[in-house]
Amino acid sequence: MKRMRGSLRIAVDTGGTFTDIVELAEESGEFRMAKTPTIPSNNVTGVLNAVDKLNVDLTRVQSFFIHGSTIAINTLIEKKAVRTAYIGTEGFRDVRRSRNRAVQQDGNF
Repeated sequence: MKRMRGSLRIAVDTGGTFTDIVELAEESGEFRMAKTPTIPSNNVTGVLNAVDKLNVDLTRVQSFFIHGSTIAINTLIEKKAVRTAYIGTEGFRDVRRSRNRAVQQDGNF
């Protein structure tokens, strides 16, 4: 694949089946996309495979490389996460209360 000029922005999403990558040239607004198989045993390999498939010059990614994980979101939505416990430090119960309010206000998980 042809490389783009100037500074780049990269966004990657690791999903259960595929890892998607988008590369945006900041100056021209040109973008390229690719999709590679996700490697469940090593998500980093899936991300690096996507970077290789686009032939991204990582030295030109100066200000923006974002990674999202559909796997993590799906785990929460489908309630497939392992049981966890909340352990708080005595005297800091407001931290938990503040977090609960933020979730309700934002509509986030």
